[in-house]
Amino acid sequence: MPTKRSDWRTEPMPDEHAVIPYSQRFTPAEHDKLKQGYMPRQQEDKWFIYLKDDTICFHRSWTGFCMYKVELTRQEDGSYTVSQAVVNRCRDQYTETDDAKDVQILATLVNSFLLHKGLPSPGETDALKGWSMFGRAITGDDEQLTE
Repeated sequence: MPTKRSDWRTEPMPDEHAVIPYSQRFTPAEHDKLKQGYMPRQQEDKWFIYLKDDTICFHRSWTGFCMYKVELTRQEDGSYTVSQAVVNRCRDQYTETDDAKDVQILATLVNSFLLHKGLPSPGETDALKGWSMFGRAITGDDEQLTE
């Protein structure tokens, strides 16, 4: 059953946000996977993700803060492309300021959490940062990533 906004407590994207240069094309089959979203099942699951009106919304599970929004556009061949990606830049909610790092994190969330293309590999050299960002998914212990 697809995840929907009403399944979790969420906050809107704050006024302090930025557009980042994230791009990706999704086949119709991949778009079907995007529709399923990601529902946290344990405290160690760090994300709540859902698709609404061709916008993928990424929220932190504990706070409900909206961290990323990815707007999709349907193409003539039935595929979907990213038309815009937005990241939260409210200092009270998120301290990352490196657009390139956010593109990498967003790609990991999409490809691992939604498309099930392998476990997160954000290039983190600090295990604690990896755990903080991706939770138990970083250990390979999240069965949702292989469903």
